[in-house]
Amino acid sequence: MQQLIDDFMDWKHGKTSISRNGIRIPGTLPQFLSYLKVPSDKITTDHLTKAFGAIRKNKKYKQNYQRQIINTGKSFSLWLARTNKNINPDEIKEIELPKNQWKTKKAEIC
Repeated sequence: MQQLIDDFMDWKHGKTSISRNGIRIPGTLPQFLSYLKVPSDKITTDHLTKAFGAIRKNKKYKQNYQRQIINTGKSFSLWLARTNKNINPDEIKEIELPKNQWKTKKAEIC
């Protein structure tokens, strides 16, 4: 799984002008992947939508952190859909992010 994360990070780094260390993905991607209980080549759209739903239901995460995890998960899922035909990218694009919570007592650290 680590090789898959590294490949995604290299791809993401090539698409953005941010240094690899500036991308927030390293912390949130493992959180998202922990909800997928199947090997990467067996992941389907159904597995991904269940993972997004479980993240939304998890009260351990604050709303803004849920948003970060889901945003990272969407980006990763769309990247994975390029090689995995069991993932429908149109369904992934339809997944909405939780709203930002602008009034917070303290900044969240990822």
